[in-house]
Amino acid sequence: MKIKEIIIKDFGGIEMQIIKPEKLTFLLGKNGTSKTTILKAIKRAFLGKMEESDIREGAKAADVTIVFEDDSTVERIRKQDRTTVKVNDKTTTEKSATAFLEDKLGASLAVYQAMFGTDYFKAISKNELSSLILSMLQVHIDSKTIIDTAEAEMDVLEDNVKKYIIQAFPSGEFGIDTIDEVAKKISTQLTEEKRTLDTYKKKSTFDKTVPKESREDLEKLLRQNMQKIAEYQATAKQEQEMKRLQEQRTQAIQRKEKLEQEYRTMENVQKPDQTAYDTAVSDKQKFEKAIRAANGNISNAQANMSFQQKLVNNITNANHSCPLCSGIQCRTDMTPYITQAKDLIAQNQSVVIQNQNFIKKCEEQITKRDSYIQNYQKLAMEYQKKEMLGQQIKNFVIPNIPKLPEISEKEDLSVLQEQQNLIQARIQAISEYTVAMDYKKKCRDQQDKVDMLKKIVIILDTKTGVRSMIIKKILEPFRHACEAVSRQLNPDMELMFSYDKGLDVYMRKQKDAEFIPISNISTGEFVFVAFVLMTVIGQLTQTHILVLDNLDSLDNDNLGQLITLLENDTTFQNVFMAAVNHTDTMKTLENFNDVQTILM
Repeated sequence: MKIKEIIIKDFGGIEMQIIKPEKLTFLLGKNGTSKTTILKAIKRAFLGKMEESDIREGAKAADVTIVFEDDSTVERIRKQDRTTVKVNDKTTTEKSATAFLEDKLGASLAVYQAMFGTDYFKAISKNELSSLILSMLQVHIDSKTIIDTAEAEMDVLEDNVKKYIIQAFPSGEFGIDTIDEVAKKISTQLTEEKRTLDTYKKKSTFDKTVPKESREDLEKLLRQNMQKIAEYQATAKQEQEMKRLQEQRTQAIQRKEKLEQEYRTMENVQKPDQTAYDTAVSDKQKFEKAIRAANGNISNAQANMSFQQKLVNNITNANHSCPLCSGIQCRTDMTPYITQAKDLIAQNQSVVIQNQNFIKKCEEQITKRDSYIQNYQKLAMEYQKKEMLGQQIKNFVIPNIPKLPEISEKEDLSVLQEQQNLIQARIQAISEYTVAMDYKKKCRDQQDKVDMLKKIVIILDTKTGVRSMIIKKILEPFRHACEAVSRQLNPDMELMFSYDKGLDVYMRKQKDAEFIPISNISTGEFVFVAFVLMTVIGQLTQTHILVLDNLDSLDNDNLGQLITLLENDTTFQNVFMAAVNHTDTMKTLENFNDVQTILM
């Protein structure tokens, strides 16, 4: 359905712009005069996705309204925090707005999204036709399509290849570019699997001689040999123990002989008389008691002597003191007392002398007893040592040496160990051979996996695989439509499509001429081809709105050619174009009465 009116308010640098478009609407102006902003606003009105940056500086909201020829409307309002969409002045959901627009436009908005986001002339000149056209045609395939195409065009696929392809691709439908993504992953996996295969091959190499004996026989021989080594080591240990015991026996005999020799030197040692010893101890104790008594006598005598001498001193002093108390004068004649005191002093002196002499005699007797006691103790210790030596000799046991068991002739340990090493080497060889055979089997399995991945890589090859085959199959109707439109517009011009590297377009001016890649044709011819492609895409997708920006790349003649083609085209109902207002561009547009020109 045609667009009747476009109202743009506070969008980008535009404060207010109302456009009542014709079939062909051309925006002219200098750089920075909002030509591209108007085209962007139109795209936003259809596709949504308005952003906060779309709001004109200083405004509260950006607003774009599309009015169709039946006066129905869709309006998108972008505020700072949200976007609102209205259909026929009523706020609605994005889903409802999408359904409304697809009903009005007669095509999916996804197609318009691809078309509005495309610079046709730039895309065609960069040879991106296959991606451009497939995105606009909304082509989707599945893993079954890939398998069926490969079997139809290449070869019958094994079940494991089919299974792997099904697992490698997403379930359900996907885009053509997914083939390249999966192919890249599988190619990387192939490289890794090849490295794994190389590792397996190295590990499967076995350059030794496989022993004739079985592993079981070799292990039996190894056990027997190890038993012999164990017996050898046990015997050696026993012999070492026998040597140790022999040394102990020799040392024991020598020790006993030494004890016996020492005992013989003590043969004359007799047990001392215990009675005499006891008498000596008793006598010593008596003498010591007598000495203590004598010392007591001496102490008493000396005390008496001191007392008597004090009496004498008190009587004989100048004051004639009392004998008993020096502080009292006594006039009595004390001569008898003095004589008596002196006699007592003499008697006590005699007692001291007598007891001192007695003590000296007792000490002499004690010395004699001590000498006897010491001698007794020495003899007693010697006798005790003699008795202990005798008992030690009596109890001394010389260890016996056990008899070694009867053993067969001993084999050389080095020979046994060498045999063990040889047997172990053979067992190791069998183990290595077993591992190598396991890796040979892994090599076969890994080789099958590598071969499978190689086949899948070939199937998915960008140039020669199913991708180009599927593109060719999908684009065949597109090719026929392009050829039909080309013949209708110019019977002498002919287009040819190649799918070897995606999609390449060739053209020739007349029947007998050579086909030339569109990258090498003139600008006028390039405009013709671009128009054919745009028209066919519009026809196949049922899209009727076209947006063409940056037409400055076309000279006047080619711009005029494009406008002429669009004027005569019935596919598009509204075409929006934009270019800088060069003088020659404005002059070209003056030749077309049906082109609505809006100066910015």
